[in-house]
Amino acid sequence: MSSDGNFTTGTRFREQDRSFLVIEQGARNRVLRDLATQEVTTRSAAQLRKQYEAGAIEFLDLFSAPDAPHNTCDKALEKSLADCSEQARGEVKVKLHFLNGICPRGRVLFRRSEVHEAILKLHRELPDKLPDVARRSSPPSVSTFYAWRRAWVCSDFSARHLINRHDLRGRRPAPIPEGLVPVLERVIDEFYATGNRPSVSETLERAEAEVDRMNLVRPPVDQLPRPTRRQLQRLIDKADRFVTLQARFSTAYARKATRIFTRNNQPTRLLERVEIDHSPLDVICTADESGLVVGRPYLTVLIDVASRMIVGAWISFRPPNAATVLRALKHAILPKDELLKRYRIKGPWPARGVPSQIVLDNGKELHSNALEGAALDLGVSLVYCPPRQPFYKGVIERFLQEINYRFIHLLPGTTFAKYWLREDYDSLKNAVIPVEDLRRLVYRWIVEVYNKKFHRGIQTCPLEKWNERDGNVDHPVLPRRIEVLDVYLTATEERTLGSKGIEINSLHYAGAELNDLYCELSQRPASSRRLKVKPNADDLGFIHVLDPRTNTYFKAPCTWPEYANGLTQEQHEWCRALARERYEALQYRSALLASKQEMLDEARQMHERHQNLLALAEQEVQVPAKAKSKANKTPRASRSGVATQSRAEAAAAVRSEKPRREPAPSPVSFEGLEAFATGQSDLF
Repeated sequence: MSSDGNFTTGTRFREQDRSFLVIEQGARNRVLRDLATQEVTTRSAAQLRKQYEAGAIEFLDLFSAPDAPHNTCDKALEKSLADCSEQARGEVKVKLHFLNGICPRGRVLFRRSEVHEAILKLHRELPDKLPDVARRSSPPSVSTFYAWRRAWVCSDFSARHLINRHDLRGRRPAPIPEGLVPVLERVIDEFYATGNRPSVSETLERAEAEVDRMNLVRPPVDQLPRPTRRQLQRLIDKADRFVTLQARFSTAYARKATRIFTRNNQPTRLLERVEIDHSPLDVICTADESGLVVGRPYLTVLIDVASRMIVGAWISFRPPNAATVLRALKHAILPKDELLKRYRIKGPWPARGVPSQIVLDNGKELHSNALEGAALDLGVSLVYCPPRQPFYKGVIERFLQEINYRFIHLLPGTTFAKYWLREDYDSLKNAVIPVEDLRRLVYRWIVEVYNKKFHRGIQTCPLEKWNERDGNVDHPVLPRRIEVLDVYLTATEERTLGSKGIEINSLHYAGAELNDLYCELSQRPASSRRLKVKPNADDLGFIHVLDPRTNTYFKAPCTWPEYANGLTQEQHEWCRALARERYEALQYRSALLASKQEMLDEARQMHERHQNLLALAEQEVQVPAKAKSKANKTPRASRSGVATQSRAEAAAAVRSEKPRREPAPSPVSFEGLEAFATGQSDLF
């Protein structure tokens, strides 16, 4: 029973599984009786109202058992009238019009014989403001009115219980025959809930075949009816959906389809939690302004969860590897002032500092020794998400989708998210953006668009959130020296120290330190001259070499500084590829191959002529049997001299009869070829 909030005499309520009755009402206090123990206590009305506002007190109606177990936190709130249609609300208003006119607060004001006349009178007085869909063409009967009154009074005069329950209309589904239930359950477990994922129709056919097989051994009076699709679907819906999806698909799929992804514990400090991931960008780029189409680049991004600020990004044509991850991490740690100046970007990008924790997935490049070693050197904690559960780092996943859908798909040469979305759009034909320009556009979009856009997760823009928390005590920290990042955020390689120094990427590196080290190690075997080096992919002008004597790194400059200084590894690879393409375009390659083949043919002909001469000489030295027997009487020395003389005469005769044939002229002409002073084209 509801109350006016003053806990008047006769009010019943429940507090902490104890039921009370107000037996006496004072100016400020109320005398309460425990309905279970009959214990009498006194409490103030203000204290009772405070407990009611806190949700600890619930009023009881006249039909509630005082000792019934109840938990106010577990009681479900019923459907509100605001959730109903306009017609349903109008029907409730009509019922309240009759109830309040005949039995206000449940007490009937007329005799039962007079109720019908009162209903007719109230029907004529229906308010005009009621919707037409709620107006009744005829007044309700007396029995209908008393049914409304019973529901109204039993619900403590709640208007919600006057809503017409149209959902209860219709015939109830007939129960499934008792002998058919275990058959259908067995078919569902053994056939439907399998990795082949059969449909409901196929499962129904399997169940029908199983029933027909069982009916062969059952008497005619005990035959099982064939199951219907509705019966099978009811049992499938009744089964545990998670278990069914787990058997048909996988645990990850079942978890994704049956759970709600809630908001995890949010970090409160900058760089407390940083998420990293890769994604191919939905656009085809060229290597440079020449229009050489390379393919789709990969984007590696690091995002700060506390402020949603992008702290680092790297774009490369190479598939994700340890080198790209380390370069993106280095970009995230360093200040961005020089980058903004180089790419002419307007706006601040204050993200910098060493993150405290990096959340990663289980990619092979993210489990590399280089990344784990760099994290240990910088004091960064690596947290790996469970396999096939990307929602553990949903912030970075959402950003990768946003940059593709909101920006990349608007650029020329885009491939869109799915191939069928391209229709007649030719991505290769429209690919005109070099990768360096794409990198500038992506950085500019991050700084000038994303960082200044309102984010619902933080209720402000990432730039404002970063500036707000950057003034805290736990501000981002930077390494003591920039060389620390050049060494620790670079993959380690092994190279042999030789007389030309160290060769990496077709470039040689030498210096005074390497010269002293080579003098000491030159007498040792080559295996002992294998050194650990760290090439700088952003600047090939130098490398870091680990001195095995002191276990410290030192710089070794490139022997071609005018080319390598400031050159990135990608630019160096493009230069080498361009040099090979330009060489293939010249005629030197064809002429070289033709000349080489001619020289081999000439050597082969010389070998064949020599073999023919030897064969002819052998034939000439053969003599008749008589001459041979006569020759046997001559001394050995004389016979040897005669044979040698005959062989020489035969060879001279062959030469005189078969003159030497000159080789055929080359089909390739070397005329018209332009030669350079240095012997090579000016590629660089």
